[in-house]
Amino acid sequence: MAASVTLSGRPVVVMGVSGSGKTTVGSRLARELDRHFLDGDDLHPRENRAKMAAGIPLDDDDRRPWLEEISLRLRSGDDAGHPLVIACSALKRSYRDILTSLAPSTVFVHLAGDPAVIGDRMRARDHEFMPATLLASQVAVLEPLGDDEGGVVIDITRSPDDVVGAALAALASLETPEAQDAPERGLFDLTGRMCLVTGSSRGIGNVIARGLADAGATVVLNGVDPGRLAAARENLAATHGDRIHARAFDVTDQGAVADAVAAIEAELGPVGVLVNNAGIQHREPLLDVSVEDWNRVLTTDLTSAFLVGREVARSMIARGRGKIINIASVQADLARPSIGPYTAAKGGLRNLTRAMTAEWAGAGLQINAIAPGYIHTEMTQPLVDDPEFNAFILRRTPAARWGATRDLVGPAVWLASDGSDFVNGQVIFVDGGMTVIV
Repeated sequence: MAASVTLSGRPVVVMGVSGSGKTTVGSRLARELDRHFLDGDDLHPRENRAKMAAGIPLDDDDRRPWLEEISLRLRSGDDAGHPLVIACSALKRSYRDILTSLAPSTVFVHLAGDPAVIGDRMRARDHEFMPATLLASQVAVLEPLGDDEGGVVIDITRSPDDVVGAALAALASLETPEAQDAPERGLFDLTGRMCLVTGSSRGIGNVIARGLADAGATVVLNGVDPGRLAAARENLAATHGDRIHARAFDVTDQGAVADAVAAIEAELGPVGVLVNNAGIQHREPLLDVSVEDWNRVLTTDLTSAFLVGREVARSMIARGRGKIINIASVQADLARPSIGPYTAAKGGLRNLTRAMTAEWAGAGLQINAIAPGYIHTEMTQPLVDDPEFNAFILRRTPAARWGATRDLVGPAVWLASDGSDFVNGQVIFVDGGMTVIV
């Protein structure tokens, strides 16, 4: 019966209130689609199950850990990685948005029926008891599917065989010839993902932003010079169109950061990837460094990553998904004379990456760092032009060359993509081997 239904590997959520037959229909759909079935209600924490048994409606805070667990199962599939069919109750639109933020290809099967019919069914079940308050709560919460959501609505006022058949037929209708012939989304495809890159009007940040856009992402450039930022946006938009945006704000100003992130998410959608790239350098022996210069470097290179990272993480945690990439340096592990503030800041950024991971990984976020070696940029041009220092770098680097900004694009795309979903708290050195030799 389901031979023509493949759904291109998309997971299925069968949703309906208690009494709608979601478990029966879901398990039979799974069998027809040759998939494993999970009853999502069994994944509720113990505290939630106790409340439901007592007839106490669950609130958003109660449901959040449950939604996170459902999202994880939708994303990872069964033990072999194959997509699942999961039955869930009381999925209002905001809950479905949380699920699809982690598993965008999810298909919903909404089992719809008159509440009176569902109530009669529940009363006919001798082995179950559904308090009227809880059933009313589920009916109120389960909002109809929107036109912009992937799914089908099935009338349950018929036999289970007819409901399953109607569901399979409706699911088959979603499989257009174009969809069947289209290649599956690649592991490193960033299409539809919103990326904010700080300090991206030039240099490393700009090259990373272009690389993310090349992989399909929508990109928001950032800088403090409006003119330079506008020029950078125009240049990148020439090849990537309306997927390129710009927002000028000071990443060291807590209020400006909060306002900017709120505006970006209100106007363009949730930030799925943050690249904390903004940074400055100050070359002077530690005995001569003023407190003002020390603080300026630490604030720009370290505190800004905390401020922007924390602000973006608030909504990432609520959605149960997000990527943060901190741009560190080989100076996270090494030191040389005259760049003490920078070395301290990058070492701090390495451990900030670990601290973010310790607190946020459980909410579905991946936080990692890229530590470039000596990269030929506008900021390092004076060092490239210094014959003695240039010779030192070439001797010190096993690859025997300076890094190019393009060398950072691949690692950035990987850490922004689904390919790094189990990579967390790591510092990826892109240094031509500098940090592995003595």
